[in-house]
Amino acid sequence: MVHGPTVNSSEPVADSIPSGRSLFALSLGLIGLTLFVYARVITFDFVNWDDTRFIVKNMYYPQGLTTETVWWALTSHEQGFWIPTTRLSFLLDGHLWKMRPSGFHFTSLVLHIVNTVLCFSVCRGLFGGI
Repeated sequence: MVHGPTVNSSEPVADSIPSGRSLFALSLGLIGLTLFVYARVITFDFVNWDDTRFIVKNMYYPQGLTTETVWWALTSHEQGFWIPTTRLSFLLDGHLWKMRPSGFHFTSLVLHIVNTVLCFSVCRGLFGGI
């Protein structure tokens, strides 16, 4: 018969659980690391991989968020893709930043940071511990 680890009743269990401060510090560390790795993207131009086809030559993104463009983003299947969240994000970028690449890249950086912290939180919840 296999037994799991035993807990010594004289040792407080709460000591093994990270405090809110340490979780906050870890989250800040992840944010800092993500910024360190990706912050330079805001100085880049659109890339010639697919940005020209999907962003620069798109007639809707420069218009920003309008009833027509939001409807297009939610219903369009152009080029075989149905990607409403991506299109809504690009419409918001076009609205906020006009068609300046630095704004599009800034939004992407913010989304990477949010996803990094969310992934950390999900993994922590799934696997416990830190």
